Amino acid sequence: MTGPGSYDVARANRDRSSEVDRLRLQAALAWKSESRALESAGLSDGQEVVELGSGPGFYTGQILDRWPAARITCVDRDASLFADARAHLAGRGLDRVTFVHGSADATGLPADRFDFGVARLLFQHLPDPASAAAEAFRIVRPGGSFAVIDADDDLLAIFDPPIPGFAELEKTMAAVQARAGGNRRIGRRLWKILSNAGFSDVTVATAVAHSDEQGIEPFRRQFDIGMLTPLVRAGAMTEEMLKGLEAAAAAYWQNPDVFVMLNYFVVSGRKPSA
Repeated sequence: MTGPGSYDVARANRDRSSEVDRLRLQAALAWKSESRALESAGLSDGQEVVELGSGPGFYTGQILDRWPAARITCVDRDASLFADARAHLAGRGLDRVTFVHGSADATGLPADRFDFGVARLLFQHLPDPASAAAEAFRIVRPGGSFAVIDADDDLLAIFDPPIPGFAELEKTMAAVQARAGGNRRIGRRLWKILSNAGFSDVTVATAVAHSDEQGIEPFRRQFDIGMLTPLVRAGAMTEEMLKGLEAAAAAYWQNPDVFVMLNYFVVSGRKPSA
């Protein structure tokens, strides 16, 4: 089992509540595009699904709503998030959900068990994503599929007009995440990771969300300056710098012509039939 990786819900924002709220928004932003990509990757109704790094259950709920006969096993190494998930999923198919406290690379689940597996915005935080892909290969049945949805900083966000200094800020965030075992450019590595794990017919797609369709508010909230609080804790930014960025961001979002687009890699493969 690898270490905890570069994500901790209690330290990823101003406070835990702010981060859980951000995750709720994040799960919904590109769902229309992501759900089509998951369907193309092989997810269909009635399947047994495993979700690695399921968190507070927001993505789980969307899968339950879209595929109302699917059953989902949620795996997360932070068991505190299961209480959030149970509250969120109450009345939305909670009886079709099983929670497993475990890591993505050592789930403890039976081999050849699931029709489909998904890991969303998890692999970028793992010190050893190849081990997680190998575990996914083990627990997905022959003929089943696995999909990873994740980011790559060079593709992730388009801002128009550009945000001054954003490229440098991304470099700082990437360096801090790398020190904790993560990789904010994992997207470009996913095809090889899944192929090396044994998956065949590996495909690369993208899922897109943009403000012309959804309005600017969910993107403004997604990029709340509170996300930079971990940089202060890591000594990569001062409180004064954070306050300055907060003021600059407030001015930026006042521009009625701001456009934002988010792009995620969706990389999927199939476990060869025996």
